[in-house]
Amino acid sequence: MSNGDINDKKSTGTARRKNRLVSLALFILRRISKKVEQLEDGSPEKEEYARLSSSFGNFSEDPGILKDTITRQQNSIQQMFELHLLNDGIRSEDEWDDYFKTLNLPKYEYFMTAVSVIDVRYNSHIQTAIDEDAISLQLIEDMPEELKGLLWMPPVYNSCTIFSLIGDNDEEALLKKVESYYEGMQKYCSEKTGLYIIMGVSGIHSEHKKIRLAYRESAMAMMYNENVRQDYHEIEQQVIENGVDTSNSLRFYVDKMFWDGQTHPDGYDPHYENDLYQALKEADKQKAYKCTDRFAEFLLTKKTTDEALYYILRYVDKVVMSAVESDIRLEEIFPSGMRFHYRELISELEPRRIRVYIKQFFIDPLIKCVNERMEDRSHQIIKMIDDLIDETHGNILLSECADRLGLKQNYIWKVLKKERGKGFTEYAEKRKIDEAKRLLLEKQLSVQDIAATLGYANAQNFIRFFSKATGLTPGKYRKLN
Repeated sequence: MSNGDINDKKSTGTARRKNRLVSLALFILRRISKKVEQLEDGSPEKEEYARLSSSFGNFSEDPGILKDTITRQQNSIQQMFELHLLNDGIRSEDEWDDYFKTLNLPKYEYFMTAVSVIDVRYNSHIQTAIDEDAISLQLIEDMPEELKGLLWMPPVYNSCTIFSLIGDNDEEALLKKVESYYEGMQKYCSEKTGLYIIMGVSGIHSEHKKIRLAYRESAMAMMYNENVRQDYHEIEQQVIENGVDTSNSLRFYVDKMFWDGQTHPDGYDPHYENDLYQALKEADKQKAYKCTDRFAEFLLTKKTTDEALYYILRYVDKVVMSAVESDIRLEEIFPSGMRFHYRELISELEPRRIRVYIKQFFIDPLIKCVNERMEDRSHQIIKMIDDLIDETHGNILLSECADRLGLKQNYIWKVLKKERGKGFTEYAEKRKIDEAKRLLLEKQLSVQDIAATLGYANAQNFIRFFSKATGLTPGKYRKLN
């Protein structure tokens, strides 16, 4: 191969990578723009999405603008890609590989997620959540390069937190990166703003599709604090005497934090949360309510608020887990952010009020989303079944339909029974009869031609089928209509 051929090949490869990058950016931006429409005007999340989008000019009218600025805006594209991972996930390894090649990102065997928030316990001058949001966004904007260098992708603002993704090919090295990032963030935040942070860190994961699950773990770790009910005046006095204590500000998610054994020494029955999980999976609100009532009665037996908090976090974690597994974005359930609702729970800790709060702000919105998804999914499946039956003129078995659509036979049968009140065979025959009627009335075709069109070996078989279903021969049906 000549040098010219090699250069041409390199040039072609570079062009392809650029085109993939443009396509990827456009795809993510369009997905982001749809999400922005659902956010409340003036919310920090909406401002963050708008900031990222504005980096690319008017991409909807002139993709060339995007291509011209693509190299300069690599950081913003990676931020948008990270939000895409967090909100929608990656469905396959091939898709993951394609994105990473396009964005020139390293591939790591292991990763952890971290979420950071301002530690408001020591900062009484922060008057509103808006102040906290503004500080967080500024911390992301001005973050030193040495801190960014510890991350897999740039940090982003998500659900009222600074979200960070950290990766490495060695688990021990990954943990050291996380600790270095925490120490650097604490120092950076303190020097820049005089404030401190709390950071929650997920467990170690190796499956890329579990990034959203890791995010949930890091959020749960951040919320879990055995001293959460400590009086603020007591904290203030400790700060005056000893300075700020950040020893409990780095919190790792550990499975033991949320007991998963069959029994517990204090008599806790894991069926509370297991029954809730099953009820949510079935979108059975009444069953979920009954589980929560029983759980609230159990909380009345707890002697300390720390004990109660331990079980409350376990219980609502099942709601969040159910949402993640149902492919529902947490922003749909927690429009004000997870942190807001967890703080409310922590501040209540009175079993009767906890019961009402969990029902209203955790169970109700999740079941609403699940029902909407199920309805939308059912309509999509019915449309696919209809198209397949029409394509084959009704000459298709349930097993063949399931194979073609990549669904289970039982699931197709249940959807048809729920939405149309018929099993698959009956439903396919009805559509076949409807098609036969249409051909008889709208087309100048002979009965024999219609029989051939619908896949019958001869006209007599078609006439018997039609007569049995309608009580009329094809000829009489045509004359009467």
